[in-house]
Parts: sequence; structure tokens; C-alpha cells
Amino acid sequence: MSHLLILEDDVELSLQWARSLETHDYTVLVAHGATDALQVIAEHAVNVCIVDLLVRPDDVNASDGGLVFLGRIEPAERQRLKIIGVSGSYAGSAGPQGFHGVDAEKLLKTFGADMFLPKPFFDTELVTAVQTILAE
Repeated sequence: MSHLLILEDDVELSLQWARSLETHDYTVLVAHGATDALQVIAEHAVNVCIVDLLVRPDDVNASDGGLVFLGRIEPAERQRLKIIGVSGSYAGSAGPQGFHGVDAEKLLKTFGADMFLPKPFFDTELVTAVQTILAE
């Protein structure tokens, strides 16, 4: 059984994704900030991380987002993890370059994402992405 981590600040959305993935026999852990996500991967044998680019916890701590998480993963942990980057800010979503002139897909892949999934997406698309990345 594969273990998945969802790093997403939208509590309802992360629970929706978790329920959908759990129906396919995945064990799903959820974190709402980089610090919590790093603790989860240190304590659990996580195979896939689903990471939102723009994670904004309640205290709006800019040092607790998706890119911070990706940048702080230990090299040994990174070798065993598959990363699916997600964002509602991508080229085409908010003008030609996405969020603040940045192409979120390129940015996430630069920080180590293996795959990118633009939001919004259907739960079935997330399940397919997880199945695909695990099969690689």
C-alpha cells in the first residue's frame, strides 16, 4: 500500500482529495504547512507528495509554503519521493505567465516536482496522476 502526503492549505479541498485517494486504497496524510509536511515525511514512509505551490497557513507565514517544503527535503528522502506539484496559478490562469509573472509549472519542476497538475482538477485526475507517477 502506498502512502501519500497532501500539502494543501485549503482544509476542505485537502480532505476531499484524501477521501478520494483513500477509496483507491492509498494511505493519505495531510499537512497544511511545510514544517508539518517535513515532519510527516520524516516519520512515515511516504511514496508520493502532492504539493500546492501557494500554501498559506492561518498565520500567513511565507516560510511555510510548498516551495519551502520542496527546498528543505533531505536528499535521501527526495530520492524515494515522487512529487506532484499542483497550483491554480499557472501560465494561462492569470495571464500569460501565471501568478506574479511566474510559470508555476516551471517553478515547481525547478524545485523538484516530477509532475504538475493545474487546479482546478477532478478527483479522478488526481487519482490518475498518482497511479501514473507510482508506475514510473
